[in-house]
Amino acid sequence: MCQSNLNLPHQYHNGGIWPMVGGFHLAALIRHGCQRQAEQLWVALVEGARQGSTHDWTFNGWLHGASGHPLGYEQAAWSAAMFLQAEARTTRFICQAAGRSSIPARVTSFVLRRRWLRSL
Repeated sequence: MCQSNLNLPHQYHNGGIWPMVGGFHLAALIRHGCQRQAEQLWVALVEGARQGSTHDWTFNGWLHGASGHPLGYEQAAWSAAMFLQAEARTTRFICQAAGRSSIPARVTSFVLRRRWLRSL
C-alpha cells in the first residue's frame, strides 16, 4: 500500500469506502426497516467484495471512494466477517419481508441465493 496517497480525495483517510463500516451501516438500515436502502447497500457491498485487487473475493480493507476499486490489504478479516454478517442479516430481512422463515436448503450458492431472493 502506497503511504503517500492516503490523504488524497476518495482515499484511505479522506472518503475511502470501508466494507466493515458498510456492514454496520447495513445492520442499522435493516434494524430501522429501510429495505430499499439496505438492498442497495447490500448490492454495493457484494460488488466491492467480489472485485478483488488480484482475483475475485479478496475482501480488501478499503475501496476507492469514487471508483470502488479495491485498495489496501487483501484478506482483511474484518471485511470478510462483516460481509458474512451482512449476508446473514440481509437474507433474514428479505425472507421476513416476504413471509418466509428461511432460504430453502437447495439454494446453497451465493448466485442461487441472490436469484431466489429476487424472485420473492
